[in-house]
Amino acid sequence: MDGQGTVARDPEKTLYNTDEVVQLTATAESGWSFSHWSGDYTGSDNPTSITMDADKTITAHFTVFLEDLDSGLTSPTGEYRWLDVANQPYSATYRDNYNYTQANVSVNYNTQGTSLTGTLQAMNLKPNFAYQLKLVGTPGAPSNEQIGLAGRWWQEEWNGTAWTNGQNLNDKGDGSSPNPNDLLYFSRRDITDATSPTGLHYKFTGYLLFEYFITDEQGDATVLFETGSCYHVLWKTTQRTRVTDDGPLNTTTFTATTASPAYDVNYPEQTVDIFGEWERLPMGNVPLAPGSYTVQLVLTEESFHGDGGTYAGNWAAAMGAIIQFTTA
Repeated sequence: MDGQGTVARDPEKTLYNTDEVVQLTATAESGWSFSHWSGDYTGSDNPTSITMDADKTITAHFTVFLEDLDSGLTSPTGEYRWLDVANQPYSATYRDNYNYTQANVSVNYNTQGTSLTGTLQAMNLKPNFAYQLKLVGTPGAPSNEQIGLAGRWWQEEWNGTAWTNGQNLNDKGDGSSPNPNDLLYFSRRDITDATSPTGLHYKFTGYLLFEYFITDEQGDATVLFETGSCYHVLWKTTQRTRVTDDGPLNTTTFTATTASPAYDVNYPEQTVDIFGEWERLPMGNVPLAPGSYTVQLVLTEESFHGDGGTYAGNWAAAMGAIIQFTTA
């Protein structure tokens, strides 16, 4: 099996007679969906019947589908971006009509020791566009602190009537442990406030930006991912010089034309390089603490600090899903 689920055989036997028919039924675990079969049978019928005319190896594949965050899982965190990675604007028609219910993004994932690994398969996201992939905790939940101690902290302060002053803790120090942001978090997390709905003066959301990618001209992408890196923010090489401790370059070369419904102007060929600025070191070896996790896997638009002016966006959350996993 690939993913989380079970496969039942009817009849359930160790050996089958020649040409005996076996029915296979795949049942996904909570939060997963059956995707397809591979191996000696390919297709998506479930259940399906197999004729045992030879030895057969068949794999059931289960997947998680991300949802448009406007649909109710959570709210976008900022304005959507309507420029591609080269700051070329999408057409007015595209801006008026595109939303993330039109995209199809599936994720298969597993754990390997202290890492979450998997594959993201995306269709019909924004074309020639950069996205971040994050794990995001829920304030007060056990997984939230686990994620924050591997990643970053978003801090909100209670002003007596509402949560205000949302901001990142940005003093990342030299990469050694404990991170200065963790020291600030520990010094503030238990400060009480009787007027607050949580009884605490500060609310912290832990999140881990661990992957980034650029879609192709159709808005499609296949991304093999593994946690182990913690990025502060993303940059283009035209904005900031990449240093040794930063993440790898992700390069795209493309020509945007009116052949795509996203554009109403023909643009010349563009080459753009992006990379992640380090937050915790060593890059590629930032483990998730052993334990059980219930978190959001969130796809966030990359806005490059407002690069491009009008329609530049503000790191809006695009799609997401609740996932569960255990690290060892």
